[in-house]
Amino acid sequence: MLTLVIVAHNFKPEPQTIDVHRLKVVEAVARVEQALYDAMVSGVPELRIITGRGNHSVGKVPALKLAIIGRMQEYVY
Repeated sequence: MLTLVIVAHNFKPEPQTIDVHRLKVVEAVARVEQALYDAMVSGVPELRIITGRGNHSVGKVPALKLAIIGRMQEYVY
């Protein structure tokens, strides 16, 4: 039996997603680092990180977002 598989040239799979809002900063950063490592190892081209807007943070500042961005900037070389 012959099976024909046709893949669109512009097909883009759904990005892998991790939701860390409502976690403490230390736990959120650790989970994002692990998810990023897992994505790189498995060849996932995109990782979407949901951090929330900071509505429950002091001063409504998005603490998770800023901490994760700060940590990821340490990886850029």
